[in-house]
Amino acid sequence: TEHRANTHTIKADLSDAAEVDNLADRLAALPEPIDVLVCAAGVGQRSLAAHTSYDAHDLIMRTNFDGHVRLTQRVLPSMLERGAGTIVAVSSVQGFFGQPGRSSYAASKAALVGYYDSLRAEVAADGLTVIVVAPGYIATAHAASAVGGDGASNASSESKGMDPSELARLIVDAMVRGGPSQLVCSQPSGRAAMFLRSLAPGLFFRLMASRA
Repeated sequence: TEHRANTHTIKADLSDAAEVDNLADRLAALPEPIDVLVCAAGVGQRSLAAHTSYDAHDLIMRTNFDGHVRLTQRVLPSMLERGAGTIVAVSSVQGFFGQPGRSSYAASKAALVGYYDSLRAEVAADGLTVIVVAPGYIATAHAASAVGGDGASNASSESKGMDPSELARLIVDAMVRGGPSQLVCSQPSGRAAMFLRSLAPGLFFRLMASRA
């Protein structure tokens, strides 16, 4: 028997706390409980730390981190009450290392990793699943809409980026299987940088300095 799930589309700006609260209220009013929460909103960065205003940094943190945490905190109690639910946080391989021109972006993605790693441990005994996704390059207009950028796309990054639909499939597969808790969806360069930052930090820091 074919089953069609009800679909609800609600627009919200996750950088605005009031909009996040309004979104949470509207979600709570839906007849069905929230079984899966995917925190995927994000904005990129293309500016050196010394040239990034605090307002720009604040926008990145509110969009990439604070909004996700605020929404998670509103949805979490109902999941805990039911003893079921999946929360997916889309971070980045840059949540595990920083590179020139991405200081605030890397900070926001690292914050996601730390927060949801802690949350995973706290809710494991309650029957909830928490998955952190670490993509590499994705074939989107991420560079063109980045804070501090010039509005131009990055043809090189986009050409070697994973198709968004493929990333979505990998995330859905992980949700269905209940893991892995950390899903890395990156090109070899991103995976190598993650390992190098952990195993040979001095070498990694010299490489990043040469790129700057």
